Amino acid sequence: MILPLTIFFLINLIFFSFIIRKDSSGSFVLSPFLFFCILEISGVWISAFIVEYNGSMPDSNSMFIVSLGFLFLLIGYSIARFSIILDNTFSFFYARKNLFFSDRHLFHMKGNYWVPLLLLSLIMSFISIYHYQGIPPVTKLIISMLTKGSIDTDFIQTSRMLLTKSHIFGGQYRGQGLITSFMINAWPFIFGISLLMYFAKKTRLWLYTSIIYGFISIIFITGDGSRAQLVTSMIYIFILLSLIKNISYKSLFSFFGTTVIVILLISIPAGRISFQEKGISENLVQVIKRLTADDGINTMHVLQFVNDGTLDFYNGRLHMQKAILALPGSSGGVPFSRKLSELLRKSSKTSFTSTTYLATVYLDFGIYGVIIIYFMMGFLFGIIHYFFFSFKKTPVSVGMWAMVCLQLGLMSSWGIVGLLSSFIVNFTVLFLFIFFKVMTDSFIKMYNRIAENSYDY
Repeated sequence: MILPLTIFFLINLIFFSFIIRKDSSGSFVLSPFLFFCILEISGVWISAFIVEYNGSMPDSNSMFIVSLGFLFLLIGYSIARFSIILDNTFSFFYARKNLFFSDRHLFHMKGNYWVPLLLLSLIMSFISIYHYQGIPPVTKLIISMLTKGSIDTDFIQTSRMLLTKSHIFGGQYRGQGLITSFMINAWPFIFGISLLMYFAKKTRLWLYTSIIYGFISIIFITGDGSRAQLVTSMIYIFILLSLIKNISYKSLFSFFGTTVIVILLISIPAGRISFQEKGISENLVQVIKRLTADDGINTMHVLQFVNDGTLDFYNGRLHMQKAILALPGSSGGVPFSRKLSELLRKSSKTSFTSTTYLATVYLDFGIYGVIIIYFMMGFLFGIIHYFFFSFKKTPVSVGMWAMVCLQLGLMSSWGIVGLLSSFIVNFTVLFLFIFFKVMTDSFIKMYNRIAENSYDY
């Protein structure tokens, strides 16, 4: 059975390579579809091969489900992208694709950007400080390490539990999930816009501004020791840069290496790794495994639990629970990720075991749900592709589309419910920035008009 499934995987890979080659136009841009597929291949595919070849699963159904879902994703995307009817419908947008690639370095900029960024960053600073009730735990720990030479990793783990999921286990709700969502979306956006302004103007003001915002973003995003938030933020910046600069494959590998090193550095004070217990190579393997295979392996366990009868089909209840949990408050009950942690006999009584979206779809709707939903997602990616390569490039539009690309790609992990809840937060952040920008530009115009009139007199 393993040989036919391996051939199935190779066919999918050839099909995927053909699509990307046809789409790329000689340049590397991390589009929503490409990002989603990279996450699927690096996470779910690798995990499927790991569990299949080491014999940890009694059958090959999981590997088949992974292959089938990806195949229908490619079919849906191909129909949307390459059908004659849709190509004629979106011909205007498609015709501007080459203009986008040849004109990447130019921006259409009007108005003031510095003041709106300052106002948005002040609001996010107040929200972030409220969330952490002062200085973020990781920052406190680093200060303690530098001044006293001691590291209390239990402090970080306790703080992370209080800041992320204490309300689920009966603790006080202080907007934990909502505030975290705003932080991991707003701070990268603020840093990204400042970075775009530096590339456009190449002035010291924007260089220093982008460095300051980058530093503040790292402090607040990694404040509780969570590594995933930092990874998604770094991916956002990489997507943003790929929209304005030619990204080589060497840069891609350099980015991956930098991500691993940064996660290693964050993991030390957070107590996730210890060089006293393990060597550098062992810790490195652990970080790479967490980045790529862990969620995928958990997904394989869910597929197997359904196949052997340990779990029954949820018939849509899991999507409903995720939607309720995404709302502000502590309703929705204990997440499925906690139940899965218990099934896998994890030692921590408060640990959550995350999976990819494939596990959610299969657990809720079975194999037919995987076929239909992955086909629909592929079709959606194909439609979005036309608009993704046609927008007028301003710092705001590039920042917005980079965020859209990030959230669409992360559907591989978070699913449709996570996408919708993230979009609400993203567009709230965008609305605030645009509102501040309009008000600032209006005030500057009014001031200039008054100054001109007074000069005439």
